Amino acid sequence: MFWILALLVPVGYATQTALLLRYGRAHDPVSMGMYRGLSLGLSFLPVLFFVVGPEDIRQTLQFWPQIALASVLVGITVVLSFYVMKYLPLGILTAWMTSLKVTLMSLFGMYFFQEILSPFQVIFIGVTILGIVFLSLQKHHADHLRYKCPKRLFGLVFFQALTLAIGVMLIADVARQASSWVAGYLWEVGIGLTAMFCAFGRQLSGGAGIEKIPVAQFWRILLYSSPTVLGTGAFFLASTMGPIGILTAVATLEMVIGTLLAWWWYHERLNQRQWAAIAVVFLGILGLKLFS
Repeated sequence: MFWILALLVPVGYATQTALLLRYGRAHDPVSMGMYRGLSLGLSFLPVLFFVVGPEDIRQTLQFWPQIALASVLVGITVVLSFYVMKYLPLGILTAWMTSLKVTLMSLFGMYFFQEILSPFQVIFIGVTILGIVFLSLQKHHADHLRYKCPKRLFGLVFFQALTLAIGVMLIADVARQASSWVAGYLWEVGIGLTAMFCAFGRQLSGGAGIEKIPVAQFWRILLYSSPTVLGTGAFFLASTMGPIGILTAVATLEMVIGTLLAWWWYHERLNQRQWAAIAVVFLGILGLKLFS
């Protein structure tokens, strides 16, 4: 059962990203971040009804400053992600994001929690970075995307990974001390609210406000975001059955699954060098997590 749940984690997250790709590229990134977060607030409710009690909610709300900060940080991540996916093939974006997030979280663990890296971990971090560099030097050939030089977007993706890594560490700390389900729910809703406040702030400064979409399209966004519930639920359940290190190692399959879905649904083909770079990145992350 552990291995089935572990495999459902990357399947859920990769499917959500691939399904939302079309809307993310067609609409305003800030508005999409809001619609995604608020739709997850609705799709998560049935789960909370069955697995969460009043005491879980009270206990988790004590950590509201930490949850709010994590939501703001990852709200920035989500908005930037919807912006960058307009210009990059999904395979390159997920490879960058996954590898940078894992590398940064390993380094943060060493700095903040004195988790000393072993020689093998240092080697695999180096392998991952080499894979990222090689992938960054390649041009993509997706005709429906305007930007043909991925390395110029690397700074934005790095900032995405940075805010995501810090946000995940904050919310994971809350999940360990309180209800992981309530923490995850408040976090996702907070991400949507962060994007909404960004849209209001942009409007007050003379920019565009929230992009209005048809009601039917909002329900489709809710449906396409719902695999996140599957990924999150599988992660929480699997974490009670087996090692977290193995679980997070399997979760790196998200970038492979996302790349294949983008190839199948959006015809975003990668060349042999890009596949080789993604393979190097994947091996680096897998080795890093297995030796954690």
